[in-house]
Amino acid sequence: MPSKDNEKKRKSEKLMEKVENVVEPSKVFDNSVNSSLAIFEINSALSHLMSNDANMSTAIKNCAKLSPFHSEEKDSMTPFESLVRAIVYQQLSGKAASTIFERFKGLFEMTEENPFPSPKMILEKSIEELRSAGLSNQKVNYLRDLSSKFEEKKIPHEDFSSMSDEEISKCLIQVKGIGQWTADMFLMFYLKRPDVLPTLDLGIKKGMIKHFELPPKEIKKKILLEHEQMVKLAECWRPYRSLGSWYMWQILDNDKEVKKEKSLPKKKKSNKD
Repeated sequence: MPSKDNEKKRKSEKLMEKVENVVEPSKVFDNSVNSSLAIFEINSALSHLMSNDANMSTAIKNCAKLSPFHSEEKDSMTPFESLVRAIVYQQLSGKAASTIFERFKGLFEMTEENPFPSPKMILEKSIEELRSAGLSNQKVNYLRDLSSKFEEKKIPHEDFSSMSDEEISKCLIQVKGIGQWTADMFLMFYLKRPDVLPTLDLGIKKGMIKHFELPPKEIKKKILLEHEQMVKLAECWRPYRSLGSWYMWQILDNDKEVKKEKSLPKKKKSNKD
């Protein structure tokens, strides 16, 4: 009879074959500002998710391309620029936010060495000048508060690589306009931390409901999923909850595409003599 170790090895090899059919081996979480703890091999992560979550293989196969945490534009940003961008983009469509962000940067004289304004440069601008880029009065106040905290070294961004997710979150949410959701997005997409679960994200809530096939009685009225429920459900994803969360967005997007296709009128077949 085959030993338990051999059986386990065969199962692991089969999982890796599934992974290799889905995505080419690569490092998804890889950024020079990160500690080595934040970097992991994508194959190991996918294998872990599929072996610990019975429904994850389907979710992974339904996703055409895996490049969730790579963006040349965002990867070249400093922590300050990334957070400024996050504030500017809040509650705006991508196109409108991009236009305002470019206008904002256009208020400053930049160089190749310093392609983005420093906290001090932003603080030197008047409220009226900053608002001329299309920013609301509230967002101007948020940006000034963020700039002040960076200028006063209250956000130790140079130490982020040695800080825990919780320590960074606690530090960031002191800033006006930065809540837990923005902190989670910063941890996932800028610092590329592997084990972030954004429990305030509506898309992830809806994706988890579909993914885990939750009956209505399991979900409290008007709340969808509570923090504790999400943490419990995602326990099987640890230590790769960032990747598991990303797939919840994909499940939701795929569901929208399927519904869109079904809603399209079917083409009538032409009868040829």
